[in-house]
Amino acid sequence: MTTFVCRKTLTSFLKLGHNRYQMKLAEPTIILDAEQYVLGSPPLSSIPPPPSPSAPISPPAPISPLSTLLSISHSGFATTAADEMYHTVWENFEGWHEVKLSPLFKNAKIERVLVDKWEQFEVGDPLAVIVGELAHDTSAC
Repeated sequence: MTTFVCRKTLTSFLKLGHNRYQMKLAEPTIILDAEQYVLGSPPLSSIPPPPSPSAPISPPAPISPLSTLLSISHSGFATTAADEMYHTVWENFEGWHEVKLSPLFKNAKIERVLVDKWEQFEVGDPLAVIVGELAHDTSAC
């Protein structure tokens, strides 16, 4: 099976079939405690409920390279400072991580999100199946 990584978007892909790819987030992406996702960019106000994990997803149109495929809300504690005496300062963090489409694709759309339990999601876990056509120039990543 063919696999490839895009360092520009910190995503990796496993070819599943003709124009079908399993997408994962790659290191050094940091997702603290994932909570849920929304298709496209994060909402400006209230968080809409996510689509059912068992339902296929079909955005109205394919997404162009470096556009946001989906956004993951997450929160937790992160180290913000430390001193020579090993005292650590922790800060509560919450926000969104936008997953962008790799420039290795001409365009793509999400066929299915593969995460059922976001509280157990980790970087490197299968994230989604996307359908898209690869660009001929692979030097973009």
